[in-house]
Amino acid sequence: MHLYVSAFDGTPKEFYKVKHLFDSVFDDKFLQVDGDTISRDELKQMHSTYLALGSRIEILRCKEVTTSSIEYIDFKLCVTNDFPTQTKLSLLTTDNTTVHMVGTLTDGKIVRAKMVTEDSRQALLIARHINTAHHVKTKLMALINIFDGSVKSYNQVKKSFDKLINNDFVSTWNGNLIRKETKKEMLMLLAEAGTKSELVDFKYLGDNQFEIKTRHVVDESVVVTTHSRGTIDKNNMFIKLEPMNTEHITSISLCEFPKPWIWGLNVNEGW
Repeated sequence: MHLYVSAFDGTPKEFYKVKHLFDSVFDDKFLQVDGDTISRDELKQMHSTYLALGSRIEILRCKEVTTSSIEYIDFKLCVTNDFPTQTKLSLLTTDNTTVHMVGTLTDGKIVRAKMVTEDSRQALLIARHINTAHHVKTKLMALINIFDGSVKSYNQVKKSFDKLINNDFVSTWNGNLIRKETKKEMLMLLAEAGTKSELVDFKYLGDNQFEIKTRHVVDESVVVTTHSRGTIDKNNMFIKLEPMNTEHITSISLCEFPKPWIWGLNVNEGW
């Protein structure tokens, strides 16, 4: 980190000269999770612009911390851009700006990072939140990606499902209590129907709770968007899932689709 930041000394440079330093700091799967997610390529482009225009960056604090469950870096930077008005870009901070970030580390490289305003006493908590969200989303995406529009078998779904859903899982849809095995059966019907699913939105709400929005296309006539609040256990597995809102868009009645209760619907009623 120190070596990479030292390249931002106010002298305009081409990024290729420091690319190896960038690669040593940021993991290939890096994401900055501040509202709109910033990918590694987008960060690289941003840093390339800073470097080309002669930004100066000073490290005010840089501390790596390792606990029994997580490794993270807590760093604060002072960014100075003395550009003529006509060269200022909207993505660049101007004058003296302090940037405080916390990032989780894998093999010494930053994998997930978040800009924060809290003081350093909150850094561990923030790092844990980032780490938790990363692990939960990875397992969730492993399951969602199975539903790619082709017919899937029980075994293809079961492995990813069991990694994501706790044995004591419970949910209530339309006043009905749903446990793990019932939820698995519901997903199996979607798999056998060749459903295509995608993750529309994913937010960590704190207190081990997530807001999740998914979209499922069974065929051209049945499209369902689900909006749920999920609670995880200490192993990052969902133990509870509650509906926030569900929209269904169909050109046929849902009762014409085999087993319409898989959506948690009574005929033509939402969750």
